[in-house]
Amino acid sequence: MHQWVYVSKCIVPDADIQNAIDSIIKVSQSRNMDLQVTGALFFTGTHFAQLLEGPPGGMMTLRSSILADPRHKDALTMLEGRIEQRRFHGWALAYSGPSLVLS
Repeated sequence: MHQWVYVSKCIVPDADIQNAIDSIIKVSQSRNMDLQVTGALFFTGTHFAQLLEGPPGGMMTLRSSILADPRHKDALTMLEGRIEQRRFHGWALAYSGPSLVLS
């Protein structure tokens, strides 16, 4: 089991942000289930932060997709590596936002 935690800057125009978040959640919940990835997404209004965990192959596929997503930039890996067990078992994608924590 692997994990990846990153933070990135949102570049979606304010007027489009709710639609973008809704799309991210909808697509991610389905895709993450298929890849056996669980995790949580946080949005501050200016930045995304995400903790993801799953099998190496699923994580590699998901990471490539996330890094290519044009809705954000400057993704910074905060933590990555092997873990013994999931923290978000049963959560294809938990979501919290907006928050003032990272603003």
